Formats: sequence, C-alpha cells, structure tokens
Amino acid sequence: MSEPYIAPSWNAVPTGTTPPAPPTLSSPRNRQKLGIAIGAGVGVVLALVGILGFWTPGFFISTIYDTGALQKGVLRVLRDNYEIAADAVACPPSVPVDEGLQFSCNALVGGQQRPVTIRVVADDGRFEVVRPQ
Repeated sequence: MSEPYIAPSWNAVPTGTTPPAPPTLSSPRNRQKLGIAIGAGVGVVLALVGILGFWTPGFFISTIYDTGALQKGVLRVLRDNYEIAADAVACPPSVPVDEGLQFSCNALVGGQQRPVTIRVVADDGRFEVVRPQ
C-alpha cells in the first residue's frame, strides 16, 4: 500500500526546516528605513509650519506701528483737525496694527498730560484719533 499524496500548499514548509522569520524593526536596514520615513514626515511638517508661519502676515509676523510716525500723525490730527495746541504726543512702543484695536497715547497740552484714545480702523494702518475731552 502506498502512502497518500499530499498536495503542497503555498505556505508549506518542507519537513525538518523552520519558516523564515518575518522582518522586524531590529534589523539595521529596517530601522534605517523607519528613521528616514519619520525624518521625512517631520521635515514636511516643519516646512509647512515655516511657510504658513511667515506668510504675509502669518503666525510669526505681525505688523506694528512705527512709534515716531504714529506720534507725529496723532499730533497732526490734534492740531489740524481738532485745533488743540498740543506740544507733543507720546504713544506706547510696538503697538500692533490690528483692526478694531483701541489704545491710548498721552498728549502734552498747555503743560498738562491728557490721554488721547486711538482706534485702528484698518489692517493697512489707518487709525482714528478720538477727540480728547
């Protein structure tokens, strides 16, 4: 009597041998590939943050007033439009150009400091000087 015939399967392993181990991350080649993939992903994320962050204006860029020019502009409005005999104006440094922002400057009128309210009316730098009381 002969032994029955067993057809080989695709995953059959010859008798007396062990199947090959699946690839693991412990091999240097696989770790290198994983490192390259992670590095590339991090690089793409950093590039996007950098590009979007510096886009005009972005996360990292904000427009601020030139303090000297702002003070001259407020002084001119007080003298020419409101006919107030102001001697000087002092505004805070690094005021951001953000539409809707309201801040105060101090005007020197007749030796007395008087607060002057400024409103930013547009992101292009236009502002409004509120008539002092």
